Amino acid sequence: MKRMYSFLLLCLGIALIVLVDSHGLILTYEGPNIVYKQKLKKQDLPSLRDRMESIIKSGNIAIAVEKKNDVVWLYLNDPCGRDYTDIDLQSDYLEVIQDLFPLKLTDKLKKSLKEGNESFIKTLGIEYIVVDKEIISKIDYETFEQYIL
Repeated sequence: MKRMYSFLLLCLGIALIVLVDSHGLILTYEGPNIVYKQKLKKQDLPSLRDRMESIIKSGNIAIAVEKKNDVVWLYLNDPCGRDYTDIDLQSDYLEVIQDLFPLKLTDKLKKSLKEGNESFIKTLGIEYIVVDKEIISKIDYETFEQYIL
């Protein structure tokens, strides 16, 4: 009987870990010699854009993934900027994160994300260019707009 309770407690613990892990926001970045994932806390969110900017300036590709709602948060700085105000998606962070671009993960985008952040960004038609310590997002609108709901 004692073993059964221990087993049930272990199963409950594993279920809670899986549940908590799937409901967070994860910052992931990669570059030539690095792959990094970090679960973000609410206190990390106000500085998330600055952190992603720093990561991109160092030559890595950074995105934040919200697994629960299949949303990815992107750094975009497009001087020619198009305004995409009618994006319809569910997110636990829409009220909190207002300086990054949210995008629904489609099956095709999920597949490219499994290949890595660089593949994901290329699939979207985005290229990051650093000019005078500022990041410019060069966007192929024809490609990018295929993924906006």
